[in-house]
Amino acid sequence: MDNHSLSAAFQIDGWLVEPSLNQLSLDGRSVRVEPKVMEVLVCLAESDGRPVSKEQFMQSVWAGTIVTDDVLSRCISELRKIFGDNPKNPRYIETIRKRGYRLVQPVVIPEDPAAKLAVAAKLEAAAIAARVDAEEKVISWKDVSRTVSRKSSSLWARKSSPWVWGRRFHHS
Repeated sequence: MDNHSLSAAFQIDGWLVEPSLNQLSLDGRSVRVEPKVMEVLVCLAESDGRPVSKEQFMQSVWAGTIVTDDVLSRCISELRKIFGDNPKNPRYIETIRKRGYRLVQPVVIPEDPAAKLAVAAKLEAAAIAARVDAEEKVISWKDVSRTVSRKSSSLWARKSSPWVWGRRFHHS
């Protein structure tokens, strides 16, 4: 797989991967990742299921930068967390002892215009779902604050009204 083909959106087992946005989406849920995490995923996807060695990752993702192996391990760990993957029983990223890592799931690249439109529609739906979810959270906090202020003001009114004081005074 060439580098150019993965600069656009591609799919991994239902996940929509958008390298230009550093975003992965599934079922209306979008997750943004750090650029290096996305580069690690793209590097895995470009390998066509073959193992990618730590040296290959260092050359393609961290070229010209001195980093430890922990940086790669953290990126792989973050990708596994996003995919809900288990290193002991991998469905997405497999560790090949003494060789590196490989992507278990096949990569699907939309070729025809209809598939590209479907990918774009999924991205738009995920973005809309995220905005609606954020708006609902804002509205719910407004409703809570209104409810609390109404209840506290009505409680204050009941305690301080002449009717309440008159009743208490009358019964005592």
